[in-house]
Amino acid sequence: MAMPEFKPLVSVVMVAYNHARYLRETISSVLKQSLAELELILIDNGSSDNSAEIIAEFDDPRIIKIRQENLGLSLAYNIGIERSSAPFIACGNADDVWMPEKLEEQLKAIEKTGAGVSFTAARLIDDHGNAVPEEIAAKFPFSFENLARAQMYEKFFFKSNFLCATSALISKDLLLEQAFKAELIQLQDFELWIRLVKKSSFLVLPQQLVGYRIRMDGQNLSLDSSNRARVLFELNCVYRNFFENVDPAFFRDAFANHLRKADFSGEIGMQFEQAFLFLKMQEPSIRVLGVELLYRLMNFEEGRRIAERDYAFRITDLWSLCKVPFYADSQSVDAAVLDYSDMALRLKESEAELDRLRRTMDELSNSKFWKLKSKIADIFNRH
Repeated sequence: MAMPEFKPLVSVVMVAYNHARYLRETISSVLKQSLAELELILIDNGSSDNSAEIIAEFDDPRIIKIRQENLGLSLAYNIGIERSSAPFIACGNADDVWMPEKLEEQLKAIEKTGAGVSFTAARLIDDHGNAVPEEIAAKFPFSFENLARAQMYEKFFFKSNFLCATSALISKDLLLEQAFKAELIQLQDFELWIRLVKKSSFLVLPQQLVGYRIRMDGQNLSLDSSNRARVLFELNCVYRNFFENVDPAFFRDAFANHLRKADFSGEIGMQFEQAFLFLKMQEPSIRVLGVELLYRLMNFEEGRRIAERDYAFRITDLWSLCKVPFYADSQSVDAAVLDYSDMALRLKESEAELDRLRRTMDELSNSKFWKLKSKIADIFNRH
């Protein structure tokens, strides 16, 4: 009698890059899920440590092993999603751990609510699986409250990413339509959440079903200060498309408490509201998007007419906005101003010293001693 075909309910896509230290624990936490109907698509993304040897130790038939050159996290996830066969996808980090009931609890909640995306609360752990100190945990401001779709979208705008990516369970249909952006390496998950929340409701379980690893070697990309410039660049790119293809009714619902003109009309009116929302932000790399959008809107007569009629905003107001530096973070601007001020002070002191020396030379050249010395020098030169 033929064995029934195995049909997984969840495909777990896990990407490993030099995670040998944690890999056994992480893989085991997936294979020990109470939901047995899963497949694990395990991608060694060009590791140079002994990750390949550790992966080879596991011979569970539910594992699909892929070894490839390092293509970046986003492309690796997309490859795994394309290889998957289950209706739901869980994207796991190769250094985190899952509680045994994680997938089962999420799948039950999705079936009950019809949500297309589910997250859980997370426990922040160190290299040894212990809770991290509060001062470190504060750098990861996860939030685990359930919000209506429009309010989730609003919170993404004002708070940026606050969900734990490694806890996500997502409909495969959604992911095939909305893949990870290969060009992003810091904010690829946040960018995806923004697109997904325009399409589907999110469900957040309050249980801590994930152990999110804070690595003491500083290898969490979000903790590495040398990545700050790249984070700011990606933040600008992500927010630049934040309102792309947004439904006007959904936009109005999400930002009802922040609109300057609640009854704005048409695409131009909505774009003015979006520009003013950008200007509410503290981060210069996001605020500049509001100025850029206003610049485009004020570039034609209809835009200027709506600006003055509905918002009492004139071209002179745009000029005033442009006086603020946008293309560097505030710390860099402050440091540059201090450097410039210090340099200007030293230059002023040097000019004053040079002026004093000139006056001294003038006094010497007009003195009797200098004139006498000059005459004596002329006599010696003639002889």
